[in-house]
Amino acid sequence: MGQHINLYLVLRKLMKSKKQEEEPELKRDIIEEYHNFASRVYAAIAREGLSIDKLSNKYEVQPISLTTYQGVHDLAMTIKPSLLETNVQVEKLITRIEKSYTRLVCSCCEISRLNSF
Repeated sequence: MGQHINLYLVLRKLMKSKKQEEEPELKRDIIEEYHNFASRVYAAIAREGLSIDKLSNKYEVQPISLTTYQGVHDLAMTIKPSLLETNVQVEKLITRIEKSYTRLVCSCCEISRLNSF
């Protein structure tokens, strides 16, 4: 029984080595692909003609209410005024930036003072 197992192992190894000899493994040359601007690396989807933008007009929907000025105006009137207001507190942002800047300047001063010794 043990001889049969060894025979199978030897046969598998021989078959594997023969297969590797027949089919040499082709490695990908990444440098060549990026050097060649005609390769699939650059705009692969567009080169194969599968761009999503080509089919975008097929799914375009134009509501009837948006074809006239009155329809657009009515739509604009349905928007809440609170959605059109911006609420940015610049003072808080400026103080936070100033704090981080002063920390940076202080740390640079400490480093230059230490290097002078």
